[in-house]
Amino acid sequence: MKRILSSLLLLGVFSLPLLGCSRASFLPSHAEVLVYPLPLDIVYLRTLDAVQAHPEWELEETDKEKGVIVLRNMRYSSFADADMRTATLLVKRVGPKESSIQLDPKSVAVVGGDEILSIVKVYLSREVGIRQGK
Repeated sequence: MKRILSSLLLLGVFSLPLLGCSRASFLPSHAEVLVYPLPLDIVYLRTLDAVQAHPEWELEETDKEKGVIVLRNMRYSSFADADMRTATLLVKRVGPKESSIQLDPKSVAVVGGDEILSIVKVYLSREVGIRQGK
């Protein structure tokens, strides 16, 4: 009987750290698609301006032909959160004078994704206002 109890206790002690691994599914999702009445070139350029203005995010890679902007969050620096340090933005043409921007599906749960989208909204809304003469 003691052997069974000690085995159960040992099993409980060793499985306790595994419970911490299930927290990743509780991260908020930032699956917004922002659509603006602006040409693709302007949306791409203003998005670059916006992310460069954010002090905690740094451009890592850009590919205008594919509409991809990869960012690195400089706030996170340990190996434990390495998967949460990069975010990929996708800029797409919706029509001749309309474009969209969103986080890549692999990046929708990245920590700080809401900050990226917020600053991009500010810059693109300002550009729409300028073009509409406001």
